[in-house]
Amino acid sequence: MTGNRKEKVLLERVISEFKLEVVFEPERMKDIWIDCADVHRPGIQFAANYYEYFDHSRIQVLGKAEMFYLMEKSSEEKQEILDKLCEKQIPAIVITRKAEAFPELM
Repeated sequence: MTGNRKEKVLLERVISEFKLEVVFEPERMKDIWIDCADVHRPGIQFAANYYEYFDHSRIQVLGKAEMFYLMEKSSEEKQEILDKLCEKQIPAIVITRKAEAFPELM
């Protein structure tokens, strides 16, 4: 980013540049812009349901810790946790380490 001007890029370009596999594509995907170069790992949001200072403009990354935390939860608990995350209208979720997306996320 340069100066006060925020640079934006389409989510489709991020997917293409990083060769990400898309497992779910919302209808409005062609209109999703990424305007923050930072990403976020929502571990504290999952564990403590703490969203007060949550930056919903960032791509959310579910790494090993987040995925193992969710694996320990019942289907209903996972659904509640993931619904809460997704209701924040985040631009995308990236799951790392070739982990499979939980059905509750779909």
